Amino acid sequence: DIRIAFIGNTSPYKGYPLLEEVLVELSTEGKQNWRLSVWGGAKYQHPQYSGISFRGKYSSAQLESIYNNTDLLIVPSIWKETFSLITLEALSYGVPVLVSSTVGAQDIVAQYDKQFIFETREDLKNKLKLILSTPHLLSEFNRKIMKNTWEYTQEKHVDEIRLIYEQLIKE
Repeated sequence: DIRIAFIGNTSPYKGYPLLEEVLVELSTEGKQNWRLSVWGGAKYQHPQYSGISFRGKYSSAQLESIYNNTDLLIVPSIWKETFSLITLEALSYGVPVLVSSTVGAQDIVAQYDKQFIFETREDLKNKLKLILSTPHLLSEFNRKIMKNTWEYTQEKHVDEIRLIYEQLIKE
């Protein structure tokens, strides 16, 4: 099974209900080779779907274990987000990320594989169907991550944001 993770608030604007709906739909269509771990919030088993587990809150000490047990992180936000530190964090652990085009970190994901950025609900479904049918895509993404020198730090991010604002001020 492909071990999928969602980390964060399960509010609609973060896209969790969309993700759950798409995964359940894929399951009813026969694509059942996945398990979803939801990190953040309460800890419980999904009442209707055994493939979805709510793991509860986590600490930074658990991050390595969480990412070592994740084949794919999904960031399905439906509203615009300036960035996604979760995306950056997953990539730093070598974990492929499927991200909504509304998330600023899509630019970083695009450096590795543009097919891991989705636009619409149907696009999310089709990309997940492809990944579940051809799991080697995750291995290829992981190899691309591991080949690159990881040079992205919080300091570098702050410097990039500062440069953007400096350019805006000059205009």
